[in-house]
Amino acid sequence: MQVDGWMRAKKMPTELRNQVMDNFRKFHLNGNLYDDSVLRFIVPSDLIDIHRVQAEQLLKRIPFFANLLESDGLIKELAFHMDRVVMSKNETIFGESVHGDSVCFIESGLVELYLPSCDDPNYRVIGELCFFGEVSPLFGTLRTAAARVKRDCVLFQIASHDFLEVLKDFPRAAKALKKVALERLNRVQAYRHPDPDDVDELAKDDDIDTQDARVAKKENDQSDSGIVDKNHGGSITVATKFLQAENPVLLAVKQA
Repeated sequence: MQVDGWMRAKKMPTELRNQVMDNFRKFHLNGNLYDDSVLRFIVPSDLIDIHRVQAEQLLKRIPFFANLLESDGLIKELAFHMDRVVMSKNETIFGESVHGDSVCFIESGLVELYLPSCDDPNYRVIGELCFFGEVSPLFGTLRTAAARVKRDCVLFQIASHDFLEVLKDFPRAAKALKKVALERLNRVQAYRHPDPDDVDELAKDDDIDTQDARVAKKENDQSDSGIVDKNHGGSITVATKFLQAENPVLLAVKQA
């Protein structure tokens, strides 16, 4: 261990070395006081492997990915390309109407999705086990919303080109992801241009979108509060028109 090796190199007395190591183990390894600061003592190459395992563990907890028929291979491939990022409150993750260069997965914390170009920009807050940012790379559009940290969070991010390359080997997963992305895009467009005759059950007053993270919701009466995704109805036409305007190649995008 690096701490013990440093003390030996500096010829610290055995009694002091034992004291320091005992306290180190108590602080970092007893389960109650453990925190990620211990990772700074790990060599970079090992840390990369640890982060890949953490990414796999996270993806396996996200119902959408865990329930896919080809989940094992997909999760391993996605995790291989992921980076772990720690971000502080109010930090910007990405802006609206810019090219989407990554897809993000939330390990902990809260992220606010907002629409700066709208009169009421406060769109939605998402949390642990949610993923976001997939619309832009999947459909070749600009970001449809901006994202910033609402509560200090840990994200795993994958570059868009790696994300798309992995999905080429998993067509069924790609199709399922496009369906989710199209529903989300439709939701954003309905928020921008509300139809008074269409009641969106995931309206602007919802606190947390748990479409892909149902296990993260509190086990209480939230099922009656509109927080749980109920497929929210609405016409898919709005999203389709938007996609066609952004990228004519998407005329053939399937909706099922």
